[in-house]
Amino acid sequence: NFVSSNPNDENSLSEWQNVVFDIQTPVITITANALKKTYGESDPILTYSTNPMNLYSVITGSLTREAGEEVGTYSISQGSLKAEGYTVQLIPATFTIEKARANIQASGFSGVYDGQPHGINATATGVNGEDLSALLTFGPTFTNVPGGNSSISFAGNNNYVAETVKDVPVEISARELEITADVLSKVYGDSDPTFSYKITGGSLVAIDKITGVINREPNENAGLQMLIRGTLSAGKNYHITFISSWFKINKRAITITADPQSKEVGSPEPALTFMITDGQLVNGDMFSGALVRTPGETAGVYPIGQGSLYLSENYELSFVGSTFSIFESAEGLDADADGIINAADNCVFRSNKDQKDADHDGFGDSCDTIPLNLQANMVVPVTGSSNASDLNCAGSTTLSLADGSFVVIPKELCQWAAVIGSEPEPSLPAALPKSLKYLSAINLVLLDKHTPMDVMENKIILDYSLKIPANAVNTNLVILYWNTEAKEGQGDWVQLPSCPFKSSVTITKNNPADARTISDCTLTMDHKRIIFRTNFTGLFLVASR
Repeated sequence: NFVSSNPNDENSLSEWQNVVFDIQTPVITITANALKKTYGESDPILTYSTNPMNLYSVITGSLTREAGEEVGTYSISQGSLKAEGYTVQLIPATFTIEKARANIQASGFSGVYDGQPHGINATATGVNGEDLSALLTFGPTFTNVPGGNSSISFAGNNNYVAETVKDVPVEISARELEITADVLSKVYGDSDPTFSYKITGGSLVAIDKITGVINREPNENAGLQMLIRGTLSAGKNYHITFISSWFKINKRAITITADPQSKEVGSPEPALTFMITDGQLVNGDMFSGALVRTPGETAGVYPIGQGSLYLSENYELSFVGSTFSIFESAEGLDADADGIINAADNCVFRSNKDQKDADHDGFGDSCDTIPLNLQANMVVPVTGSSNASDLNCAGSTTLSLADGSFVVIPKELCQWAAVIGSEPEPSLPAALPKSLKYLSAINLVLLDKHTPMDVMENKIILDYSLKIPANAVNTNLVILYWNTEAKEGQGDWVQLPSCPFKSSVTITKNNPADARTISDCTLTMDHKRIIFRTNFTGLFLVASR
């Protein structure tokens, strides 16, 4: 109850009034803060702010959130939160659980090629230790060298983020393989065998194979040749270590047998010939030199020997000698008393009444050194001198042919022997080019203790003078040389520059120590001779166009 009065009027008192006061509890506004966490983590403390902010009130209790641990959004409520002396007005918020990242452990591959596919090894584990590997998808695998980069993809789910791991290396190195060539051989002139080999280290994967072939040095002469890897390969997945072997080209065995020969006392000397009775020549090879017989012009039997006849070092030459008979043809003379006069006897100094001649070569079987069953198909005439000439030590030696051609050999070679001969066109080692016409040929062989010598050392020079046939004077002349080293040892004609020339011309350049040169080629004023100088022997030929 209360009364009211006018302070300026002492008598102005009102009557007592009854007034009812409604005292309300004050309101405090609490605003929940929006919060979040990652799946699997513990909840953070739920926080808030108040309005008004300066009230001195005791706030007790805590906010709470909607229950749940899966990824999603949950409401935050007042829970047990209260403010003493106040009514709490809550502005709610949300609590978000976000997806977590799985623990992905990935490793590439590093190893030697084995023919199997290789890729990434990986596992995925959740925040609670759960196995999530089933959600992994693997990228490409690699089988061959060098491998490559692969990847893995994690699909994710309601609680985990999907992700991809890229550029994980898969390294595949080459497999080591050691291959050793087999030791093989052949005979000079034969075809090469298949060059075989063995795997002596490492191994092939079952599905793989070796391709290609082994090669060798390009040399067809007798001797040892090195085998090289050639095109041998097992593919890029292998590293091959190749162990070479020697390939031996054995000398080709040739047996020649001299033909028996005879003549009447005082008659011209027949050519000494022979037959190949075992083996055969290959690659266009030819004999050089000449057979010889024991000197003598009286009636009797003279041995025929090998003389300077030889083949290249690619042959193992065996020689079977024969006899040269010189007989007197006086009427009725029968040297072997077999009842057949010398002029008609096919074996003058050995009795053979039956006169059997199985191979029909004009020489009776009794004195024929060549059995019929061994007779070869080729008779090789030996032309030129019938014996070797010793060289002069007091001065130079001049060796001449019947056609007037000659060679001058310096006295520095006086310990050697020489054989010079002409070479008729039918016995040339190979046909001439069709545009050329054969005129004459000269073949010189120098022997150092029976060993043929090709190239002169110490700047020793041989002087050749070739006679030009009368019917070829003033024609266009060509000089050819038979190069035995050309075409991998098969030989070929080499045309020399046209005369005259002064500078040296090199015929072979492969080996400087064995270089063959020709120089100072001139034609005489009457064009009847070609003169030149060389440091080598061999077969020279004059032809016209």
